[in-house]
Amino acid sequence: HVAIHFGQPPLPNQHVNSYADVFCDVPGIAGPGGLNYAQGGARANSPYSVKSKTAEGTPISTAVQLVHFLRQHKAFKSDQLVTLYIGANDVANNYDPGNNPDLAQSLREEKRPSDDIMASARARVREAGDAADKTAADILANGARRLVVFKLARQGDLPWFRTMAAQDYVNDLTTAFN
Repeated sequence: HVAIHFGQPPLPNQHVNSYADVFCDVPGIAGPGGLNYAQGGARANSPYSVKSKTAEGTPISTAVQLVHFLRQHKAFKSDQLVTLYIGANDVANNYDPGNNPDLAQSLREEKRPSDDIMASARARVREAGDAADKTAADILANGARRLVVFKLARQGDLPWFRTMAAQDYVNDLTTAFN
């Protein structure tokens, strides 16, 4: 709706033929060519899935989305409104049993992670936050004049984090990301 309001096509810039192609290192297909580079499941600067071995496996990170945008459009126009909402998938990544089955199961069983695991997770998420900052700076350096960067909301308030251990885990990491 925002794109249409500002006279932009709301079409995706990349797509997949089948959901089965997502999270397993299959690159997206170019087109139909709109200005929407966002991909559900994207992380700041890493593939979502542990199965993805390349930066082009869908969903691509926001850093790679920016590379694609600049390759196609060369720069942002001064009248464009650019939005950047990233971080939720970086925070929740290890809650996915496909990425970290042991941690995901323990959180679902109300077992809190050790201090070492939390320290490692915070470092990983802070690195993602730094990558998001770099992407925002790169967007501005490439001509954008209107950039909205959304703060990551408390992930523990979302309904799929059902145990207190899971809620505390993602809330802690949300704070680290922000």
